[in-house]
Amino acid sequence: MNPKYMTYGIDWIAAGESYGLATAEKALIDCFYISTRKGNRFLNLPEVDLGSINRKKFLHLLKKHNFPEPINTKIKLFFAGLEKTERTDQRPVSGPPKVRL
Repeated sequence: MNPKYMTYGIDWIAAGESYGLATAEKALIDCFYISTRKGNRFLNLPEVDLGSINRKKFLHLLKKHNFPEPINTKIKLFFAGLEKTERTDQRPVSGPPKVRL
């Protein structure tokens, strides 16, 4: 990944030594970006809870990254698909179904 894409969406943590930690929005953008470059590897993200993603912040951060338009469009489509899946997903929140033996 181009280092210029590593400048936005990073929170700096000072705990002994300082280190950068991606925001939830940045981490999701990175997954989608890698997916556009590596054959759609991260299209199924069942562990993502969109409740922790601020949509406005996500779109603002995506704009700041200034990706080429085809990549930008694809990331927006991935995000829209994830939102649609979250709205229509009827899985129980408590975990996987119980199996009787």
